[in-house]
Amino acid sequence: MGIYGTQWTSQFGDVPTRDWYEALLPFSGQVVEMALGRCCQRESRFPPNLPEFLSICRWCRDDWQRQLEFRESLRRPQIEDSGDASRRERLCEFVVQFRPIMLRALDRGLDLPDLHRRCRVLFDAGESLEPILREVGLCVPE
Repeated sequence: MGIYGTQWTSQFGDVPTRDWYEALLPFSGQVVEMALGRCCQRESRFPPNLPEFLSICRWCRDDWQRQLEFRESLRRPQIEDSGDASRRERLCEFVVQFRPIMLRALDRGLDLPDLHRRCRVLFDAGESLEPILREVGLCVPE
């Protein structure tokens, strides 16, 4: 813990004690590294004691988990959970139909939230998405 200079070694020694070692076992190396980084951002000029450092580790672990969950949520299509199997099937069908439309719209720089809303309204009404696709120039006119 070079960030605290000799304060760390004078308070805790050169080698982690068994208490520190055992307390940190449940945390991954990534979490401990994040916690050490947080120590650099602390207002205190004194090194954290074991309970304080464990608190920082728990916060970092929870933050890391939230980041992983967020990244994972971006990778999968968002489908509302519904007890109605036919509605769930329709939502899956919408995702399948809308994904290629979205990719073409991205290439053209179109307003995706508006396009999604308009397509979803038509789809929920049982209509074809073709009129909107023609309007925004995403399909070849007949």
